[in-house]
Amino acid sequence: AARSALTYHFSENGRNAADITSKEGSQETLISLAGMIAGYFLLKYVDGMESQRFVWGVFFFLTVLHMYSNFKAVRSLVLNTLNEDRLEYVWDRFTSGRSPGKVPTPEEYAEYELSFPRYFVDTIKNTWGKIRIEIVVGCPFTCLFDDDDNWDHTVVDPINETFFINLSHNARSNVAKIHVSLRGGLTEEDRLRAFVHAQAIKHTAFEYLKEKRRKLDKEGISDIVAEANKFYEEDGTHKTSAWSRFFRQIKKAGWDVSKVYIRDQGYRADICDQVDMDE
Repeated sequence: AARSALTYHFSENGRNAADITSKEGSQETLISLAGMIAGYFLLKYVDGMESQRFVWGVFFFLTVLHMYSNFKAVRSLVLNTLNEDRLEYVWDRFTSGRSPGKVPTPEEYAEYELSFPRYFVDTIKNTWGKIRIEIVVGCPFTCLFDDDDNWDHTVVDPINETFFINLSHNARSNVAKIHVSLRGGLTEEDRLRAFVHAQAIKHTAFEYLKEKRRKLDKEGISDIVAEANKFYEEDGTHKTSAWSRFFRQIKKAGWDVSKVYIRDQGYRADICDQVDMDE
């Protein structure tokens, strides 16, 4: 999967992916042969050296050069596919970034992801001292009923009922779970919308817990779900819902929405809207 994504990155929207794959194989063979020849002569040269410092110096120099070359190669990559980390970052920027209502481009995210200090600090800051909230996509429909009160706080897809979401928290642990149950026959856009809605609930929960003395009890979960349901409501400023603006912005920014790479347990619920029974 990673190799195909890199090939697609260097191709012209996938049109010449086969040519790139064949050229990559030829270049890899040539570089490997050149490396073997250079390594052979270098080994013969250092084999007669009495100074161990020189040998170790050559070793560390080549190691650093190898790591630096890989780093420069990775920095040149700009992937426009959406996975969980990218979607979370893009959604956070859309809702509470420096320019709310706008999403970063794939180039801007690549620059952020490879800026190690910022990426590392943000990762620690978003998890330190907080209740950990996990999003479980494609879970069995029965997960929505783990608690008798869970169904009362379940979000049903208001557009075409392709997913069901609820938030549950065990008071004895520091982990809350957002279960996302999907119906069969849904599209990639439906999967994307389900995950983003779950991400909206997660973001709302973190904002809710910033207030002192607030807990993820039944009342708190009810307030969080009610606030996150505004995801599809039109506001007076834009006359469109947050989802419509977000989906339009990610396509405008250059993200590929035709395939979404989200961890999915693979369960699908087939629910009959109406059952006709013969008397």
